[in-house]
Amino acid sequence: MNTRDDDNDGLQLESVSESMYRMQDSQELAPARQRRPTLEAAPPRAPRIFCVVLLAAVIGMITWETGATLIQHNDSATTEDWKKAAEKVRAERKPTEPVLFAPHWADPLGRAAMGPSLKLDMLTLSDVDRYPRVWQLSIRGKRHPWLKGLAPARTFTEGQVRVDVFDKKPAEVLFDFTRSMLKAAKVERQGRDLKRCPRRGKRFRCDPRQGWNWAGPHMAEVGHRPYRCIFVHPVDRHVMRVKFPAVKVGRSIVGYTGIDDFENRKRAKLPVLLTVTVNRKAVGSVEHKNDWGWRRFTVDTSKHAGQTHEVSFEIAARGAFARTFCFSAEARK
Repeated sequence: MNTRDDDNDGLQLESVSESMYRMQDSQELAPARQRRPTLEAAPPRAPRIFCVVLLAAVIGMITWETGATLIQHNDSATTEDWKKAAEKVRAERKPTEPVLFAPHWADPLGRAAMGPSLKLDMLTLSDVDRYPRVWQLSIRGKRHPWLKGLAPARTFTEGQVRVDVFDKKPAEVLFDFTRSMLKAAKVERQGRDLKRCPRRGKRFRCDPRQGWNWAGPHMAEVGHRPYRCIFVHPVDRHVMRVKFPAVKVGRSIVGYTGIDDFENRKRAKLPVLLTVTVNRKAVGSVEHKNDWGWRRFTVDTSKHAGQTHEVSFEIAARGAFARTFCFSAEARK
């Protein structure tokens, strides 16, 4: 009996132990079963949304580029469009009326279409202020910056080329320094001593040993465009002076400055100082920076308006190397 009881007790203990182990296993496995869905869950939504947005952006960019390319090709002016527009302009335009082109990169197309009817003087202007009528050939709705703020008096189109005619009040020019350079100017170089530069052909040469040391009419390249101007190369520790002894002065002197030649703008970086004087008294100045383009300046001469005076332009630089300076100027009423 005792043996059986002991055996029964052993069996009971074993069954109790197995029950406890099973309960313990079930408790340990329960959290695992609860965590399993979390481990098998889908990735976070944020990366998915980012991928969708990125894909949509790429598709949108491709669509926009394709559409822009198609529109650009369909909207392009043909050579025949330019020719027909130029023919109409030539039929009505006077030789003294400027023709501008827009955008700026369409210049070669427009000039080729206009042909020899556009003289060199009309292709090297600094502005169109003095002209009462100006023509513009343009594409893609562009406007030449010199005509900003003006409304065309008349417009017509040939294909994709638009022709605008602008009628405006012209600026009254009393004296054109650039065009009067050879017949009215004197050039001198001022250092410790004053040296007058004699004229040789179309240039005033200050030192025959230095071929670059001259002044005279010139056509400069500034910003890859041609401009008619007065060339004056500065000299170290000197002042180059271009003077006009008898000028009818108006209310202002309007001009432009630039450094000629792309290579020279790379070789040196120093600025050039231009000073305008009336009867040897400074009335204004501009220090032209190397990275400037063809830059406009205006000098107030209203207190001398209506009088005749000596007007001079003095050019100097801290370093003269590769400073191929050019300027143009007009006395305006």
